[in-house]
Amino acid sequence: MATVTLRPDSASGTNFSPADFLENIQDNDPDTGATQTATSAVMTGTFANSSDYSGATITQVRMTVQASTSGKGDECGITADLIDSDDQLVQRDSLDFTSANEEQACTAVTSGLNSSYIDGLTFQLTPNEAGCIVKEVFIVVTFTVATPDPNPAYVLLN
Repeated sequence: MATVTLRPDSASGTNFSPADFLENIQDNDPDTGATQTATSAVMTGTFANSSDYSGATITQVRMTVQASTSGKGDECGITADLIDSDDQLVQRDSLDFTSANEEQACTAVTSGLNSSYIDGLTFQLTPNEAGCIVKEVFIVVTFTVATPDPNPAYVLLN
């Protein structure tokens, strides 16, 4: 099985600082992030695409969120939604984070997967009022690459 990690290529939200936080949630750096600035906040975004899984058998996709508290409480919660291109909820997980830079994987999605489906996935993160710092968001696509037949049969015609 092969995997590819897809990070956000666009993101927006309300009540996060800095206002232009895309670089902070996709840079694979736990020292950067988007800090929740009000009790009500929402972050949405899309994921980059990859040709790595084109033509492959995709066996699962799983979203992962890395976050910590913003210091207002001992724990914060985030509702993490994975959404398809038809704006239908694919998977919803409730994640709890402490002051450490925790990374939590959501439940894997394992059915109805193909490259077009993966390319259309989006996310929505809704932290609770305790206050969170979203450090990283990404999905991991697991797939099997089609292998050519090592002994192809050839028919010779005279």
